[in-house]
Amino acid sequence: MEIINFSGTNFRDIPDQDNPSFHMGMPPCLMIVRSSKHFINGQGFTVLEIQDPDDDSGERVTSLGHFYKVSNAEIFADAFIAKININLENN
Repeated sequence: MEIINFSGTNFRDIPDQDNPSFHMGMPPCLMIVRSSKHFINGQGFTVLEIQDPDDDSGERVTSLGHFYKVSNAEIFADAFIAKININLENN
């Protein structure tokens, strides 16, 4: 799973051609985006999990966490992927 860092951009401001949530057949990934919605001062970051937009099983974009520092969002995203990889290895 890949981490796509758009920490300088709000999710709604990412052009469709660059936004993985609009690309059919793309493997799941995590995105780090700027978030003003969940923070009083408008300075924060959200980690999103993006599923294949061709999958009709439910939500394509899931918010996993909100962070004040982009470095904390990156640490969380790395740990999330590491946990998924450990689970895959054990199955």
